[in-house]
Amino acid sequence: PWSQEVCQEFAKRHPDVFIVTTGDDFCKQWQWNGDRVLNTSGWWPFRQALLFARYADMVVTPETGLGIGAGAYGTPKIMLLTAASRKNISRNDKNDYSLQTDAVCSPCHRGIYNTRNCPVDDKTQLPVCVFFDKERVLERMEEIYQAKVARKWDWDEHIKSNETVWM
Repeated sequence: PWSQEVCQEFAKRHPDVFIVTTGDDFCKQWQWNGDRVLNTSGWWPFRQALLFARYADMVVTPETGLGIGAGAYGTPKIMLLTAASRKNISRNDKNDYSLQTDAVCSPCHRGIYNTRNCPVDDKTQLPVCVFFDKERVLERMEEIYQAKVARKWDWDEHIKSNETVWM
């Protein structure tokens, strides 16, 4: 519910950051405009977003195929885990910075489409598991950013180390 706020804060701290939002048509409601923002929800097919994740510096996503794909490429990623746990979705991924929600009921393994019995936030009526501590997410984003700066990220090296052979 606060992705715009977190991304704008991160971009304010780092003038070299460019943000790309992805998702289906439903996700358009969470897009925002800005000089360093490209909104692709409802425009890019999933496979295009997945390919883009291979070349991104960082992917921040809920538990989606995009996060799993980023993990397969070794792209630094933060999956915001609600229903799944790190153990069953990302524990062996290279460059994984995923966070488990603080909700007492997580991981619930119920699936995102069966939330009628979930505890909800009084104000938003959204399941309590979707509320991650913004500062915690920003800290993880900073970890990834600082790791990139420390090793003077080399795009060519990143691409070579992530070459995939499809059979």
